[in-house]
Amino acid sequence: MNILNKEEAAKSAENLQIIQTCCNGCVFCRPQADENEDLDEYCVAKRLSKFKELGAEILSVRSDTENSDDLPRNYKVVNERACNLLRPLYWKGLMEHLGVDEEDFLDRAKKEIQTSCTFIIYIDGVELVSEESEVDKIVSGVIDTFRSIEESEIQAANVTIINPCVLPTEFVNCFRQKIYHMYADSDIPNERRTPWNMEYIPYQDAKDIAKLESSGEKESLSDEEFKSAFIKRHIDLSAKSSNAQYYSFFFSGDKILRNYLSDINNYINEDLNRLIALRGDEDISSGMLVQNLSHKQLSGNKGGYILDKIEQLTKDQECPELLKKIQEVVKNFK
Repeated sequence: MNILNKEEAAKSAENLQIIQTCCNGCVFCRPQADENEDLDEYCVAKRLSKFKELGAEILSVRSDTENSDDLPRNYKVVNERACNLLRPLYWKGLMEHLGVDEEDFLDRAKKEIQTSCTFIIYIDGVELVSEESEVDKIVSGVIDTFRSIEESEIQAANVTIINPCVLPTEFVNCFRQKIYHMYADSDIPNERRTPWNMEYIPYQDAKDIAKLESSGEKESLSDEEFKSAFIKRHIDLSAKSSNAQYYSFFFSGDKILRNYLSDINNYINEDLNRLIALRGDEDISSGMLVQNLSHKQLSGNKGGYILDKIEQLTKDQECPELLKKIQEVVKNFK
């Protein structure tokens, strides 16, 4: 086993111009005797062997920590990967102050890094609806989707409802009545009260936006092109206001799988895969997911569809695994 010192390890990252995770000082780091080559014993979270399986270079660095057996020990450094479970000693002090048992530290840290996601619910209609029965039907579809979000294994960060066809006051009054009854159901955990907001742009405004999206390309849009431009514009608005790591898109009335977000979280935080986006079979599909940071860096849907931009980016940078089909990550997704 080749043992480096701290300076040599840091210099290697500097020379290669790569990110580096140093386990030294992490609450979950367990320096081992030099002859111990079992990576899982160096990390309480058992992430090192998984990083190595995924191609990361693992360096061994001499530990300065004194040990009762006086045996020389080493800790690990991971090249080209950032570990989001890295927790410094002051975090341990904070947990102890909060009364968290040490045996629960890992679960607490995993809870802190759970994938956060804004769920966008799109009401598929552009004609103004005012009749009470029709408003009730539309809002009921939103509630069905909202309910499935609340019943998910991992809670959403927030929900944005895109409403192009019901006046705001009528929608909100009806929605609040229905959501009150929804939360009275014991099947929904008491702690589940996901924040929500509603975005309303009426048909004529949407038409004007669609014209701007296609400016210089065509004099008019087909119905399909109009709808696509409208949805993409609203996705941009929703992503701009989201503070979550990702946003996902669903049509009103969709029943979202309980494991949708938990499968994504496991793919990222348990299997340690990197992910920018999930794509469906259609241009705009229920279940599509996009990393908010990438959406903003690529200017969203301005000048092209965000998923097409991401696909081109992953090809150019030779990392196509960052864009996956929904079914590749979410079990039983149809």
